Amino acid sequence: MLKNLNARYKILMGIKKELLFSLEKEIICAIAYGSTMCEDFYSESDFDVLLFLRNAELENLFKLREIKLKFADQNINVDFNVHSENDLPKLRKECFWHNNRALYFQKEITLYGLVLIGKNPFTENNNDANEFRKESVRVINSLLYQARKLFINRELTKKEKINLMKWCIYAVLYALSFKGILPKTKKEALQVFGKHYSIEIDPMLFLEAKVNNNVTDDLVQKAYKFLSKLDIIVFEEYGNGRK
Repeated sequence: MLKNLNARYKILMGIKKELLFSLEKEIICAIAYGSTMCEDFYSESDFDVLLFLRNAELENLFKLREIKLKFADQNINVDFNVHSENDLPKLRKECFWHNNRALYFQKEITLYGLVLIGKNPFTENNNDANEFRKESVRVINSLLYQARKLFINRELTKKEKINLMKWCIYAVLYALSFKGILPKTKKEALQVFGKHYSIEIDPMLFLEAKVNNNVTDDLVQKAYKFLSKLDIIVFEEYGNGRK
């Protein structure tokens, strides 16, 4: 049922209602983002909500915990990502950082996000193209590094296999942003990827596996090979661009 965007939208309106009831005067903005509004949402996905609060004191964080628990009773996972007023990008500028993503995250909010309360705080930011390229190289390598840790630590759990699919999807988004390409949907990004990068593995496989919550061992191996090759390609291209 939650694969349906309308069903997710109704839940988001419920989250918005709870936020306004508990924290209306404290909220600068609230934005749903990530897979919440995208094609790669699956049955166990969280509802990701970015919040900027005037005061991120413990009392307000505990109120968010209560909202989170209320939705958990309905088997709905809400993931609040909280910043304070002092974290606003217009103040932090290039020092703003969030969930291993800085520049691209700001673009992602505009591309895939849904503003629930307030205004998008990232619309005024104009990022340097070379810094954007540099971040793409770093993040793709970081995703590959995280994948290596998964394989070393233990047999992958079902959730870890799904995470690997998610990392491949983000690697595609970053690889395209490295070239200044920002498709309006993740599906579109996966479809155009082959026009810009020569890797024999079709990344659309990762989206389909994530949505269906069904990742085979063969696809896990393909995902690691995909990340490994893309990391080399993007890094080499970045190096050539500096010469």
